[in-house]
Amino acid sequence: MKQLVTLTFLGLAFALPASAKPEKHCAVAYVAGDSCKNLRVDFNLKNCGVTTTKKPKISCNGSSATATIEADKWVFKTKLKHYVGQNTSIWDVNGDVQFSEKSEPAPRKVATESPAPVSVSATTAAASAPQTLAATPAAAPAPVSAPAQVVEVKSDFVPTWKNNALIQFWYVEDQTQYATAADKNFRVRRAELKLTGSSAENTRWFLVADFAKSLATTTTSVVTSSPSTKTNVTGINTDGDSKILQDMGIALKLAPDLELTLGQFKLPTTAESMQATTETLFAEKALLSRTYGERRDPGAMLSYKYDKIKASVAVSNGQGPNVDEKNDRKDYTGRLEATLPWGFNVGTFALCKEAICYDLNRYGVNLGWTYSDLSLRAEYVNSNISSVRATTYMVDAGYKLSDKWQVATRYESLQPNVSSSFKSSAATVGVNYFLSKQNLKFQLNHTQLFNMRGNNGSYSSSADQKGSLIIFAIQNNF
Repeated sequence: MKQLVTLTFLGLAFALPASAKPEKHCAVAYVAGDSCKNLRVDFNLKNCGVTTTKKPKISCNGSSATATIEADKWVFKTKLKHYVGQNTSIWDVNGDVQFSEKSEPAPRKVATESPAPVSVSATTAAASAPQTLAATPAAAPAPVSAPAQVVEVKSDFVPTWKNNALIQFWYVEDQTQYATAADKNFRVRRAELKLTGSSAENTRWFLVADFAKSLATTTTSVVTSSPSTKTNVTGINTDGDSKILQDMGIALKLAPDLELTLGQFKLPTTAESMQATTETLFAEKALLSRTYGERRDPGAMLSYKYDKIKASVAVSNGQGPNVDEKNDRKDYTGRLEATLPWGFNVGTFALCKEAICYDLNRYGVNLGWTYSDLSLRAEYVNSNISSVRATTYMVDAGYKLSDKWQVATRYESLQPNVSSSFKSSAATVGVNYFLSKQNLKFQLNHTQLFNMRGNNGSYSSSADQKGSLIIFAIQNNF
């Protein structure tokens, strides 16, 4: 939706003639877009007594922009600023709309061709003697060549690709009872390598691997000799998110705002799950996201994005990453989100498990607000899988004290079964230090757990357990 910045009107009783000087602050600028690529600016000049059919010219460098438009003998100009929040990106007018009188163009100089010379033959005589002048035919003018024809040569498409890496290293102190890992532990949390590129126009491809993932094993007892001799066989567990391969696929641009993605990717679910891992407020994502949102699956996804609205619909196996389908019933996931005026953003998602959509298996909503260095977010999820209905919500906030320092806090609550009064909760405070923006940062988090059990920096619901969890993390994104 368009951002409207209403400038103070001194007002005119009626429209001014085109040659009259506009009143100060008579213009209104409308701004839309979240990046330089789709930035749009519209001017309302009717209260200035001028009209124009020209489109504004926009100069943008990523963090600031300038828009100008010509009307009659006046040029109107406004400056814009890019505001980037936790889960939003908007442009807004920075100051008043200014105007100035157009300078008159310099007179155009036109070169004049000299007449072709005429060859004359004369007999020289005394001044008093009669002269005989024989005029010879003028030399033929040089042929004028036709203007060169401009032929547009379309160059062949050149395939492109680039690489990106993300590494995260943790030191964890887990003081919860019956923690699943050691109380003090060093942990390689992420070691991601991302390759992206394009092999043809209106296409892109992507490949993401996380080398910090460890393959899970399973032990099965197999009868090796009749009737009762058994042997334990250890193999790789293909269930769960224990695969090095994270994302891979090819995306095709069907229309300027419509894209089809085929492959394995993160499903469009919770807001924090869709947020880049490098930009999260805390070292670990919320229990809500890890339990109900952080899901990857092989399938197909259709995404539509126009201005500040984005919609995505995906169909997938529903068995998890790198797992073959076990039946013919697919999962359907859809998400709709929008950036609103004054820094607000909203979103909602829904999941139909195994094509059963008459009673949504999972749905959620989120609301965020960003103003200057402050960001707030709230998210709620309702889940009903295998006849067990659960609800969970979380709220978080972050505030940048400076370009280097940020403080954050988060509260989470989970009711694993609404038929029971049992609940789990967690409260986290943190501080972030940005050595090089989000590319290189340090994070220190302290989480107090209630009816939760620690799991090497993460945590899950567990009755009659409480304690604290400390994570010190360093992240480098390059």
